[in-house]
Amino acid sequence: MKTLNFIFVFIFILLSSFLYATIINVPADQPTIQAGINAAVNSDTVLVQPGTYLENINFNGKLITVGSLFLTTQDTTYISQTIIDGNSIGSVVTFGSGEDSSTVLCGFTITNGSATFGGGIYCYNSSPSLSDLIIMNNWGDGTGGAICCKTYSNPTIDNVIIKGNSAVSGGGVSCIDNSNPLFKNVLIVDNNSNSAGGGIECHYSNPVLINVSIVGNIDYGNNGGGVYLKFGSEITVINSIIWDNNPNEIEFRPYNEPNSIMIAYSDIQGGEAGIVTNNNGTVNWLEGNIDADPLFVDPGSGDYHLTENSPCIDVGDPTSPLDPDGTIADMGAFYYHQGLLANFEADVTSGLVPLEVQFTDLSTPPDSTISWQWDFENDGIIDSYLQNPIYTYNEGGIYTVSLTVSDGTNEDTEIKEDYINVDQPIVVTELIPPEGNIIIDEGDVINFSIDAYDPDGNPLEFSWQLDGVEVSTDSTYIFETDYTSAGEYVVTLEVTDNFGTRRITSISRNTLNYSWDVTVDDVDQPIVVNELIPPEGDITIDEGDVINFSIDAYDPDGNDLEYSWQVEGVEVSVVSTFDFITDENSAGEYEVTLFVTDNFGTRDELNFLWNVTVNDVSGSGEVLIPIVTKLYQNHPNPFNPITNIRFDIKENESGALSIYNTKGQFIESYQFEAGQHNFSWNAENQSSGVYFYKLQTESFIDVRKMILLK
Repeated sequence: MKTLNFIFVFIFILLSSFLYATIINVPADQPTIQAGINAAVNSDTVLVQPGTYLENINFNGKLITVGSLFLTTQDTTYISQTIIDGNSIGSVVTFGSGEDSSTVLCGFTITNGSATFGGGIYCYNSSPSLSDLIIMNNWGDGTGGAICCKTYSNPTIDNVIIKGNSAVSGGGVSCIDNSNPLFKNVLIVDNNSNSAGGGIECHYSNPVLINVSIVGNIDYGNNGGGVYLKFGSEITVINSIIWDNNPNEIEFRPYNEPNSIMIAYSDIQGGEAGIVTNNNGTVNWLEGNIDADPLFVDPGSGDYHLTENSPCIDVGDPTSPLDPDGTIADMGAFYYHQGLLANFEADVTSGLVPLEVQFTDLSTPPDSTISWQWDFENDGIIDSYLQNPIYTYNEGGIYTVSLTVSDGTNEDTEIKEDYINVDQPIVVTELIPPEGNIIIDEGDVINFSIDAYDPDGNPLEFSWQLDGVEVSTDSTYIFETDYTSAGEYVVTLEVTDNFGTRRITSISRNTLNYSWDVTVDDVDQPIVVNELIPPEGDITIDEGDVINFSIDAYDPDGNDLEYSWQVEGVEVSVVSTFDFITDENSAGEYEVTLFVTDNFGTRDELNFLWNVTVNDVSGSGEVLIPIVTKLYQNHPNPFNPITNIRFDIKENESGALSIYNTKGQFIESYQFEAGQHNFSWNAENQSSGVYFYKLQTESFIDVRKMILLK
């Protein structure tokens, strides 16, 4: 059985602390890591789900733990899956308020920071615990591309990869102003600086390096490609590899205070001769040091593990703790595991029932294993003895998988907690309306609803969206329209069971998606009448009286209204009013109608009717013959397109009524006998303008002006 006591002790301590502290989940409880820190108090844990978090965080002196799911699972894949991106606007992480070793940052990739001190992480007068991190592609426009330890900062930096960072000085790490960090199992690779210290730069500081690999770093100022010391710095190097840095591995600079370095059980390219002291420092070259190619697995691909023939295996300080395989400590950041080591992977780790998983044995050495025992459900039952089995999960759940391998003499077991995530499909019992195209009218309502449940017992989450905007998080959504809603819409529904999000494992969001295309047809709203004068019905008046007809109305759709007043079927007005004028010859029965339309595509139309009786007030009902000939002003004036012209012709005469345009051009003429006349002229075929009408008899001529406005 593999000895992982340090992991179990860590988890025991962590779980014990949980009993007395709060776990703040991001983003479930707080939307950002900084919000989680702000909400935390001392001893709390901010547990961060996988994802990229675009923010710059500050611990603000809080003695808390901030970690990815690596913190609770020891699954190293979470380190690369959980990214804090500084967006090039400052240090990604800041410790600047006296934080001590009870402040922990664990299990993240720290990237894209840019600051004068510490593009990735800045420690000022603080000593946090930094573990299981990848700090890459950060920039320090002053010092410390990945990490800057300034002014009595003594962090512990354990199991960390520092690669591809840049700075003016201290491309990887900068230790200044009495800062003495402890580095354990750290890889510092492919960093660069412009003036000094491609890998590590030290001013007035005394860092300790144990099992550290400083490889392939560059200083373009030709001052200490690997390690650069000045201002009285002292550095201790044990069980480490410093190799292939440019222009040199270690360099002292000749400033006022002398520098010193103690090196034991380490592989230094060029040996003691490869260290440039500039006559201002002391090299304490202790026992166990070598100058030999460390034989990394594949430096070109970034693999700095040791090969089985590496001279760095089992040659570390014999008083150091043994490597996890029980052998003498190796040199460098990564030990070489000797003997049988169980390991495996699965082609898929999450999915819906039934989930078929292909397991692949990755145990080393690959040719020494002669037996395999797989337990796929953590129930103590051996499920397969094949090397690379296929197993089908038929029930939902989260499963721990173990593999025990044996070479006939030795045996080792690999256990992956909560490794396989199997989700049962969401069950939908009713969906209203069914997916597809829906056509409704303005003013209609659609009641969307779903009846569903999760067989795993997780509560379902709903997201109804209208044209991409969330409108409901319930199982129902009411799509309401009014008379301004005509158009095309897309309604979507996403249903998730959030399986795995409340567990310490990878997320397997079982999701259902539905979509409806909704067409809302434009519908004509009824014309609104505020006032109608007089009300519809029968009206009786005397000759000589006038009736003022009018309507006050509007179209809620915003269209202009059109009016048509008619007397006995002849249009007499196209505006909202009409004056019914009578004279001594008007006795009789009349039908007055009004038509109102909004000109909408479907022509919403209102019709009104009045029956008008004009009483004869002459006494006999006989036509009266005027004693004089006379021409009156037309009415209405201006008009469109009908006007009434009233005139009298005396006894024993006849006459002509003629119409002319403003140029004096003749339009038309009508003959009349003696009597009282009210002639209605329809100018619908004429254009707007000034017109003249002339009455001429044997003894009379008169001309008047009228105006046509269309």
